[in-house]
Amino acid sequence: VWNLDDDKSKVLEGHTDIVRNAVFNPDGTHIVTASEDGTARVWNLDDGTSKVLEGHTDIVLSASFSPYSNLIITSSKDETARIWDLLGREVQVFEEHRGAISQAQFTPDGKQAVSIAFDGTVRVWPVDDLDSLLEKACERLKHYLQNSSEVSEEDRGICG
Repeated sequence: VWNLDDDKSKVLEGHTDIVRNAVFNPDGTHIVTASEDGTARVWNLDDGTSKVLEGHTDIVLSASFSPYSNLIITSSKDETARIWDLLGREVQVFEEHRGAISQAQFTPDGKQAVSIAFDGTVRVWPVDDLDSLLEKACERLKHYLQNSSEVSEEDRGICG
């Protein structure tokens, strides 16, 4: 990373194999990288720290931010595209391609994503909004909330 004001570069180290892609977020405070080590990383340019995005099972070919910088989409040779939050948690997976996904991007409004793959297809995907993410989370937690002795009686109905 070059700072044009003082002509000095900043080195971001952490990947263990070739870095295939690097993209700034819209406000220029973070970079996301995709690597042949099977991970993506979100770099904080203020302090040089990174969050590792782990979940792909093969080379990560691309990574980019959503228009509001709150989500990241990655694509991989493992035939999946994945959406992550900035804490490194996977929030959505797209698995219908039958070949490596060479690139994935969000639409300008962030409500959809597009992916292109070596299977010769282009796919447009709906990106989950907060309501659908909460619904998925409740489906996963419903049994625990209703049956765990660690959950208070008033919290058992959180997910309806």
